[in-house]
Amino acid sequence: MNKPYSKPLHLYRALLREASYLFNPTLQDFHTEHIRWSFRRQLSPTKLSRHRAPAVSIPGLPTQYESQQLRRGRHYLYILQRANQGYRGALGNVLKMAYARKGKRRRALLREIMAPDPDASESSLSPASAFSEEWQPPAKFNMLLKKQRGIHTYLDRGGTIKPMPKIPAKNKSGKPFPQRRVKNIIKAWYAKHANLLLPPLSEEEWLKVYKTGTDGKENPRQATSARRPVATVSVFALPNTPGTREVTHFHDILTPSPQLTKPKVPNRIRKIIGNPHKMTPRFLRRIMLRTVIQNTPVILADTHSGKLASRWDAAGTKRYEPGKISESQKLLLFD
Repeated sequence: MNKPYSKPLHLYRALLREASYLFNPTLQDFHTEHIRWSFRRQLSPTKLSRHRAPAVSIPGLPTQYESQQLRRGRHYLYILQRANQGYRGALGNVLKMAYARKGKRRRALLREIMAPDPDASESSLSPASAFSEEWQPPAKFNMLLKKQRGIHTYLDRGGTIKPMPKIPAKNKSGKPFPQRRVKNIIKAWYAKHANLLLPPLSEEEWLKVYKTGTDGKENPRQATSARRPVATVSVFALPNTPGTREVTHFHDILTPSPQLTKPKVPNRIRKIIGNPHKMTPRFLRRIMLRTVIQNTPVILADTHSGKLASRWDAAGTKRYEPGKISESQKLLLFD
């Protein structure tokens, strides 16, 4: 059985076509460029030299590396299809990739944040002093991590943000703590919290996203602009075939046939892939607020002190927390 889109050209066209159906121009531009970059990257000489075809290959069949890349492309295509159909999980992944919440764009922003400070001393930049007891992360990294620690419960990323570990003077045997273990502990802490950190967007881009999530004017695709429905009966089917029915009036075409109704999706499948949602303006605004704005800080400069500060905006109402009980209320509990 042939898999769908088993040829690279067919898969490339299908990906570009599906990316053009996204509801936001920013999403369309990002995913179109990402698809083109991914296919051009496979045509580079260095990429082809690393993954050469085996000495004995079957003619007419792709190599193992080509099959893996085609499978990744089909998986990306299915994500775009489910996002256009209104599935929350797929639509959230598409938004996170475009707005640097995950993927290669997020990694590019993290490299800038994790770069050493320009005013740091030369001794701190040496490889020998990296991840030692006196080593400190970059100032921008510390500022964002400290601000994110206060609102980490409202984000959709797992893990707890903790301060830098304190290195004991001696180990359990009473000997001095080895420097190799010190370097490994601090390096593991730095890598874990770099994975938890959400990099900020520029003020111009953040304001554009905020405007899109609040009024939705940047979303041209509304509830009225739906996609063409997929045909359920072959256009070459004969009248005597079991998949067709005789049409006597024009109203018979508008009424769905009992044989052509979609089967009910089991609950176990719904738990895995979710339920599709209508692409209404309200749904698009709310998913932009919860997925992007709530998980995206913006860096602002204080005009008085000149220091940098990050700003977070919650997408919805805050969680209710119990208040502190007074002494009189404590006595009333046992009456």
